[in-house]
Amino acid sequence: MNPKFVRTGSKEFVKEIMGLFKWADKAYLCVSYARYDAFKIINSAITQFLRMGGHLRSLFDIERHFTDPSIIMELSTIPGHSECRVYLRGSLEGVAGVNMGPLHTKLYIFQKDDSIRVVLGSSNFTVGGMEVNEEANILLTGAVNEPFFSQIVDYFQLLWGSPCSLLVADNAELLAQYEGLVQEERKQHKESLKKRATLEKQFTKLLDRAKAQEEVIWNSDGAYLLGLALPPFIGPIITSRFRVF
Repeated sequence: MNPKFVRTGSKEFVKEIMGLFKWADKAYLCVSYARYDAFKIINSAITQFLRMGGHLRSLFDIERHFTDPSIIMELSTIPGHSECRVYLRGSLEGVAGVNMGPLHTKLYIFQKDDSIRVVLGSSNFTVGGMEVNEEANILLTGAVNEPFFSQIVDYFQLLWGSPCSLLVADNAELLAQYEGLVQEERKQHKESLKKRATLEKQFTKLLDRAKAQEEVIWNSDGAYLLGLALPPFIGPIITSRFRVF
């Protein structure tokens, strides 16, 4: 199995993923959150993979609205054998025979003939997950027919074929609605950040004013106490210099 620990530091994760795309003829991605900026980082490897006849299947969550509509559209329309599905439980929750939880998987599967390489860990298909955050992953190598790897492939096929997994090509209207929802939420988020920045400035001013007032009170009390401690003929002279009010 030859496990290898893969961090995100020094672009180690990106190098591994790009190398795996160059090696494989099949790639299956099952990742909860995906961003178009992350696709741009490894775009050349994916494009070359598809140009060489590679088969790509990607499954991303849209239930939490973190995944970019643009990455979904990109992997649905990019030239080559690329399929993209989105995971959305929606009205299927509680339906008899459907017992799927929220998708929070980070699974990258690569195959070539009878060989398989799998990356499991905490890295989403995002810039944070690939480069910025501290993420921990493990790269496993083996044969497709080994029970351990068969279970992993079966797990991907289970998610890919579940009622919660919707093929983007067959659900253009859903994607359009999702895109509108994401844009509106991000607009509201920007407005919320602006309001927060304004409130923080106001709070900083109040804090500075409170500190200034505290210094005034301390100087006044200090001068008063100093005056009591000094001889009568010196105290009034010094306290008059320190008095603020």
